[in-house]
Amino acid sequence: MPSSSSSAPGNRPFLTFRTMLKDGNDNLILEGGEAIVLTIEATNLGSTTVNTATANVSGHETLVEAFSHMTSLPISLGTFQPGETRTTEIRGRMPVNVTAQKAEVVIVLQLKDGTSIGSHRIVAPLQPNVRESGAQPSRPRMQQDKPRGKNAYVAMLVGLDTYQDAWPEAYRTPEGLLMTVRETLQSTGLFPNQNIRVLQGSSAEKGDISKTLLKWVRQRIGKESVLVVYFSGQAVQDRENGEVYLIPYEGAPDASSKQLISLRTLQRLLGKLENRLTLLILDTPIIKQAGQETSADTSSPVHWNSGLSKQDATPVIQLRRRPGQEMDNPANMLSGLSGNADGNKDETITVAEFLESASASSRITRLLPDSSPLLNLPLAR
Repeated sequence: MPSSSSSAPGNRPFLTFRTMLKDGNDNLILEGGEAIVLTIEATNLGSTTVNTATANVSGHETLVEAFSHMTSLPISLGTFQPGETRTTEIRGRMPVNVTAQKAEVVIVLQLKDGTSIGSHRIVAPLQPNVRESGAQPSRPRMQQDKPRGKNAYVAMLVGLDTYQDAWPEAYRTPEGLLMTVRETLQSTGLFPNQNIRVLQGSSAEKGDISKTLLKWVRQRIGKESVLVVYFSGQAVQDRENGEVYLIPYEGAPDASSKQLISLRTLQRLLGKLENRLTLLILDTPIIKQAGQETSADTSSPVHWNSGLSKQDATPVIQLRRRPGQEMDNPANMLSGLSGNADGNKDETITVAEFLESASASSRITRLLPDSSPLLNLPLAR
């Protein structure tokens, strides 16, 4: 669904731009729960610099809310030197419940002084997600591999957007991240709302996290369950032994290990739960205990995987955000579940496909062999 336009030359920069709206499965229909991306490519054809252009969207309420929920609008396109081309993405997610209709979105570009550059109008069909409306998937083989039972898919999401005694440059969970992660999991069609527990800020003390894992998670999962544990917050490296600790709400980099969450202990606990498979996802920049920043690229003294073992009752696959990886999309590490990880276009995203999609933004520790049937388990349908 492309469109293009340009501003008129004269005493102002000559800016031309084009836009394209894409949906998760590339069928040009915006379905309930689907990820959508609006791409804006703008070029300064003039002889003077464009000092900050912005883009905003208006139109049908459903589409405006889909974009504004994930992207702060209006969005800056940056500064354009003469002849420079820049590309910007506005990401969104359709609500789960969508009424079949046609909807319009208008993209408006302006200069910093409010001068209009131009606008594009895109009309797109909306329709309910057939997978949510009861239609049967066309891949029965994959359905046979799917974990069964009421609590086949369970998730525990932890985010530290604040700390009891914050320290300078503490890593805080980006605003709206946990909500976006939750909605991403719900949109897969496999994680029901009642099977997702969110602990954020002051509700993410060490005791809260332990209680949720030892009681709520254990009570819900079974031998066939797939568990996702997502932790976003600061990590700290023990300077003496290289062990990694996650900092809860009441913790701090200089706190004793008893006030922190040992990653090794967490990994070992997850490996003993006896469910079918666990994904441990870490959005955790690391610092040394003294507060000196260290790169996770220097991995030899930092023990990220010391609690993982091939002998675990439950295989644990760990993903952690690559050092320096930008988080333009707050849920970047899980964005493949929105549809673009479906490499073979069979409308099912397997564990293997998800890991392949996440490998660009995440470092993955997988002790399973390539032949493991667990890699064929569906994570989205």
